[in-house]
Amino acid sequence: MEYEAQLEKILEWVGPRLISCPVRDGVSFYQNTDKIFKIRRRRKGWYLEFSVPVPACPDLKVLSSEEVVVRKLGRTRWIYRGTSDEDVRQLVVAAMASISQPRAVEPAMMRDMRIVTEFTCPCLKKMEKLQNASNLPQEISQQLKEACDLLRSERYNDFIPRIAQALQNITSHMLHENGIEPSGDLRNQLDSLIERGIISSVLKDEVAELFRTNILERHFEDQMRAYPLALMLVSFTSKLINVEKLVNHWS
Repeated sequence: MEYEAQLEKILEWVGPRLISCPVRDGVSFYQNTDKIFKIRRRRKGWYLEFSVPVPACPDLKVLSSEEVVVRKLGRTRWIYRGTSDEDVRQLVVAAMASISQPRAVEPAMMRDMRIVTEFTCPCLKKMEKLQNASNLPQEISQQLKEACDLLRSERYNDFIPRIAQALQNITSHMLHENGIEPSGDLRNQLDSLIERGIISSVLKDEVAELFRTNILERHFEDQMRAYPLALMLVSFTSKLINVEKLVNHWS
């Protein structure tokens, strides 16, 4: 639960200033299309990578240009690995303070200006692609569409049980496709897929994270407390369906 608690704190500090998107090993935060920083999933302590300058503090390492190239980190040069919540808060605040601010609209300007473009959260885009996966039965595609509608409406507490049910049906479908009779709950079916090598064992840690302390059974009254889990579920479902596409491709 430590990583989830860390993500909740990050979301509280960031507020609406940045857009968050789950990736393979954590969550990245963007201003429009520019990545500002990333939090990596760890069982103990903080691990953050910053793509903008942040002030020096204990446990912060500044990489050389050569190290960045060797490790293929792109614009990431500032890495924090430590245990201080306050140091992380100050680093996140400093990172946001260093990026350009949107220009305020002058009172004399027209208020009915046409919106040229809107930036959609990458997580929502990912969910929209999932609902159109052609390799899934119509029933599952419909469940993913309903889950996408909930995500679009920011009803994260309702999204969680809906996507969990879709995951149950996806895993049952994958077992059926491989000649195995599904049995047990979602956790049992995912474990069965991993044990048989149908999906990669690299998902094992994510499965353990999702099912720790029955978190999928919780009801969140606060939508923002449900948001981190919703992000994790979008990312996990995307990986699972991509595996399913690969299974169908070679079958």
